[in-house]
Amino acid sequence: MQRKSIMILVPSLQGGGAEKVATELLPYLSRKFNVILVLVESKWQYCCDTLAGKRIILSPRLRGTWQHIIMIPFHIGSLAFWIKATGTKAVLSFMEQANIINLICSFFTRHKAILSQRIMPNMQYQNKGILGKSIISISRVLYPRGAHIIAVSKEIKDYVLTTYGIREKNISFVPNPVNLQKLQEDAKIPLPAEVRRPYIVHIGRFKIDHKAQDMVLRVFSRLKSEFNGLNLVFVGDGPDLPKIKSLTGSLGLSDSVCFVGWQEKVAPFLANAELLLFPSRREGWPNVLLEAMACGCPVVAADCASGPKEILGNNLYGLLVPVNDSEALYNAANRLLEDRGLASYFRKQGLKRARDFAIEKVSLKYIKIIEKFC
Repeated sequence: MQRKSIMILVPSLQGGGAEKVATELLPYLSRKFNVILVLVESKWQYCCDTLAGKRIILSPRLRGTWQHIIMIPFHIGSLAFWIKATGTKAVLSFMEQANIINLICSFFTRHKAILSQRIMPNMQYQNKGILGKSIISISRVLYPRGAHIIAVSKEIKDYVLTTYGIREKNISFVPNPVNLQKLQEDAKIPLPAEVRRPYIVHIGRFKIDHKAQDMVLRVFSRLKSEFNGLNLVFVGDGPDLPKIKSLTGSLGLSDSVCFVGWQEKVAPFLANAELLLFPSRREGWPNVLLEAMACGCPVVAADCASGPKEILGNNLYGLLVPVNDSEALYNAANRLLEDRGLASYFRKQGLKRARDFAIEKVSLKYIKIIEKFC
């Protein structure tokens, strides 16, 4: 019996949580379906060599927000062409841009649009002016017309249900997966020579209003005075990297802070760290928390919307602190660094919790949903 075709539509494979999840799901979905990967634009960081199916790129690298907007009609037309050419009945899309293209295209092709909702739109777009308000308004009109929505957290699911008027049967909570086996293999990779132990680690895109790297630096400055020889490792890149490097210098921390850039394999940095410091001001479902726990790295995270509390519980699997509370963040990190027994406890608890989100389990939930529509 011939396998049914599905499309996975993502804006790009540039480094990011949604892109990473899509990439890691591909080989598992390919066991059940003929998977066609569609990128809105040609941007690559994650590798998808495990995908045996067809790959389609709708346009070359785009420059700036307005070019993305101007190209939307072309992307819709191009996607419609490929849906008809391949006989695809269902398209699973990740992130708002791809979701909107998927939904509009479904009016012309009558395919089933399955949407992965990965953010709290009211927080993501509240400071984006007219463009942000437009995205929220368009989403409210279009989302109820989708075949199914996959929310990556219960909080996002509740928000979409109440704000977008989605029927309960048309939305599911499916968390991001964690590839335990791959992470544990990657953890054996040696650290770069410039990384000095002991260290605490922060992983994320350099967007201060989102990831709060400024708070990481100020808390580390206090911790360093308490724990002689302690270092800080930043993994990631982004527009605010120069600001954080400048702040590092002004705080006199240049000799103890290491910037290693974006890394496809973060496991070595997590497996050898004393703890992960993660004071984000907003999230969807932060993959790095699960990756840290899978690597046996204790976690201190801000209780932001959404994800951290659902992952960590009430301090069952890591330490939660209020958002924007640098004193609480410092105290929690200090506690873990000082109490080795507590750190060891959370290493074990974190690994136990990470198994609940194993990719083998989560991919089956995706397959079950997709099968209904193709």
